[in-house]
Amino acid sequence: MVIHSNIYGNKNFELQITWWKNFSHFFQFNIDWSTRSDHAGLEIFLEIYKLYICAQICDCRHWDYKNNKWKNVHDDIEND
Repeated sequence: MVIHSNIYGNKNFELQITWWKNFSHFFQFNIDWSTRSDHAGLEIFLEIYKLYICAQICDCRHWDYKNNKWKNVHDDIEND
């Protein structure tokens, strides 16, 4: 199950809950914070046996590493 919602502007909230057929960890927990990268923001990840939960508040834009700024959505369309 995935819940995806726009919070405001370029910021989105996403919650993913999955029950896996197999498991890779009995327990795993991570908190990540990123800036100046594709989909930068906060990610909280929890895996318990076969249950996988991931919640994110992130920017929906991509980072332009060459120019060190957020990519304009129209840049990709014009360059295709």
